[in-house]
Amino acid sequence: QAEECGNLVGEHLQAEPMTSEAAGVTWSGVRLAVRPERKELRDVAVQMVYATLPGSPLLRAVLRLTNLRPTRQQIFIGGSAAFSLGTSQSALVLHGEGVTRRPTPWGAWCSGRRWGALEDPVSGASVLGVCPQGHLALNDLGNTGRELALAGRVDLPGEATREVVWYLYLAPDLEAALAMRALARL
Repeated sequence: QAEECGNLVGEHLQAEPMTSEAAGVTWSGVRLAVRPERKELRDVAVQMVYATLPGSPLLRAVLRLTNLRPTRQQIFIGGSAAFSLGTSQSALVLHGEGVTRRPTPWGAWCSGRRWGALEDPVSGASVLGVCPQGHLALNDLGNTGRELALAGRVDLPGEATREVVWYLYLAPDLEAALAMRALARL
């Protein structure tokens, strides 16, 4: 029996500006919310918050899933972020926990990670992706390029809410990007 699959493509999302304060720092951005129409996701409320700090190269994305059923559900989450960093995606080098993927015709998918980085090997420009919950995937698409993705299953007990946090940090070089891996401990 095949698993039923639902996604948010074609769903009508409500958007509103938002601000929040944590430890005396004000984050601002946008909140997207939807109650999916698709049968497979009808009993899940989905909220995504994208926020940053003024003048900061850091983006914080929070996926909030609420189970509207009294019984447990497992939700597969997924999404990707592709960057060029001033070059083509096919030239980028992918770095992660125990992984370095340079451009080759062969692809690979490394999931269950807490951090990963993309680097332009010529300029050094880099972007770090961090998911403290370990849902980061490092996606090498071979000749097409490399990207950071969010992927995994989230267990939702009845009427519970779970959050998955994803940070993206733009840095002038790989060393500066890797210095922000501490975000995985938040």
